[in-house]
Amino acid sequence: MASCATLYQECKDLKQRMVNEDQYIQKLLAFIQPRMQVSNGMGMHPKVQEAQQILTQRQQILNNLREPYDRKMAELINALTTGHDQLSHMQSELFNGQLEEFKTCQMRAQAGAPFNDKEERIGRLKQALETIAKHNIQLRQCAAWMLTLLQTTNDNQDQGYIMNMDRILTELERLFNELISRSFIVTGQPDAVLKTGHKIGTELRLLIAESLGIQPQLDLARITVKIIYEETAQQLTARTANVADVKEVGKISIPVENMDYATRIVTFKNSKLTSVDKRNQAAKGGAKNVAETGDEKLAAARKYALLFQFSPLDVGTRPGKVELWTVSNPLMVTVHTTQVCLAHAAISWHHAFAPVNLTSTNVEAMAVSCPHMKQMLSYKFTQYTGARRTLSDSDLNYLLDKMLGQQHYDDQFITYNHFAEISLADGNFSFWKWFFAVMELIRTKLMDFWNEDYLIGFISKTDASYKIESNGSAHPTFILRFSDSILGALSIGFWTQGEALHLHPFTVKDLDECPLIQRIITCPQLANISYIYPNKLKEQMRQDLEELERKRQQGKSRVTKTEQDKNNTRYYVKHQLTMVVVHSNAPQRQGSPGQATGVQQPPTEVSVESPNFWAAPSSVQTSLNGDDSVEQLMSTETMFDTEMELVEEDFDFDSFLNPMELPPMGLEDIEDVLEVIANN
Repeated sequence: MASCATLYQECKDLKQRMVNEDQYIQKLLAFIQPRMQVSNGMGMHPKVQEAQQILTQRQQILNNLREPYDRKMAELINALTTGHDQLSHMQSELFNGQLEEFKTCQMRAQAGAPFNDKEERIGRLKQALETIAKHNIQLRQCAAWMLTLLQTTNDNQDQGYIMNMDRILTELERLFNELISRSFIVTGQPDAVLKTGHKIGTELRLLIAESLGIQPQLDLARITVKIIYEETAQQLTARTANVADVKEVGKISIPVENMDYATRIVTFKNSKLTSVDKRNQAAKGGAKNVAETGDEKLAAARKYALLFQFSPLDVGTRPGKVELWTVSNPLMVTVHTTQVCLAHAAISWHHAFAPVNLTSTNVEAMAVSCPHMKQMLSYKFTQYTGARRTLSDSDLNYLLDKMLGQQHYDDQFITYNHFAEISLADGNFSFWKWFFAVMELIRTKLMDFWNEDYLIGFISKTDASYKIESNGSAHPTFILRFSDSILGALSIGFWTQGEALHLHPFTVKDLDECPLIQRIITCPQLANISYIYPNKLKEQMRQDLEELERKRQQGKSRVTKTEQDKNNTRYYVKHQLTMVVVHSNAPQRQGSPGQATGVQQPPTEVSVESPNFWAAPSSVQTSLNGDDSVEQLMSTETMFDTEMELVEEDFDFDSFLNPMELPPMGLEDIEDVLEVIANN
């Protein structure tokens, strides 16, 4: 770059000398020519002869200057061309290397991958962009000055140089405009799944803003945002569509922001997506649209992006102002809560596996290896749940076996159908629906159990039964695992009376009514079981979880009750829910719920209405009518502090399973039951 400046100065000096010589020659000619006509036939005046001699000398000097001038001009043009080529190569490497790597890491981070060095990467990008911009400005100045000089002298012999210099300057300006355009990037992406009415929360930066020297323009700049279809964003990126022709497909409140004076960062922190246009899914063969139907599959088939446009900037290049724009990574928009699960599936697959400069919308046609799928599940689990404990290798192996319905191998490939569409053998739902429900259960109800490693979770019922029965009565153990057949539910497997049994799974709603720790502590069948799998004390678990809850409550702001609140609660009787499990030795019918067998035929998960797993205490059993379930009984506040007791006598299964055959209860029977409850 320094050689260009040197060559320019040398060419300028030579050109100046040539101009001076040419001007002197023109003066000599102006002196000689009139006098040559006057002296014709009369002999030449001595002064004219002297002038002619000087003219000849000056013409020789001019001719002598032309050769080094042409040589230096050729060197300058070659140096500028080389500089342009080097800048073009540097820009290409920067865009296809560091910048694309940054955007790829950013997109993978939206699927949960770590991106801890984001600011460091932005800093390196900014430095590289500013370096290229500095060199470009130097080359353009040199080419522009030389072009102006050549055009001013109006030398016919310089026409070739003028054309070459203009070509070089045009290419340098094109590179500079592209550099500015590509330096306008989204540094804080919107949520991958955006719900209407929620903030878009996006951050943008013009990385070379400080190098442009146009601070007054930046202070007044306006940045607008609009939501567009993903296909449109791809066309813009591929330069097959014009940004001026793009139409928004939804409404965003506060769609305009200004650049911060100090940081030169643009933040859409208060803008909300208020609505999206109805979009029919032609492939479904009708006029259905998600905004009306809430169809979760239709929602998962559509992706959007945010388009950001910067006020045109005058950066000193031809032909005029530069238009800057950029697009966000693809995102999903949900209108109904039923769309959230599959929306997460589609966008997680895209962010985890698709190339950042995607030119096709059919990402779901891709197939990924098992190791890549394990990595994606691990990242997504940590991101969505916020759990401190990550998925182990055994967890991931279990998940992939479950997804494929068989033992997996690392050289196998997994499609989106396996991931989010094909129903599992254990239930009428896909792997992703099952996994998403498990993540939601952990995030909302079981975080402490999971983080403190008291929840095994990802283990089949067969394996859980085997581990429980392997410990046997010598080391009775219970185990917490996720249900295979019910979405977002947890089951307790435990050792009792010589076999492993599994409670009907608890859903989020169940754990809302009675937390898991209370269910474990108050269950009589777990009272004599001191260990939770693999070899942890149940009492230690209780202490750890209670201590975590105590610290959490201390961290919350205290809300002082009013005197009225105290009066309202003063006369209430405290109550608690207590869990009881009844395991009868009475013969069961073939295939009846709750049947417990060996490890080869593990016990099935039994409904809460099943009599050999749940029963009301004997003191209130007779108050059940044919339509009441034990679950309903356990949730009533009339139980007060009454603790459920294990019913030892044989149970009449046929009568319980056929409630219409029970003898009708009269008013006296009900009064007797109420009297028993009152006495207890």
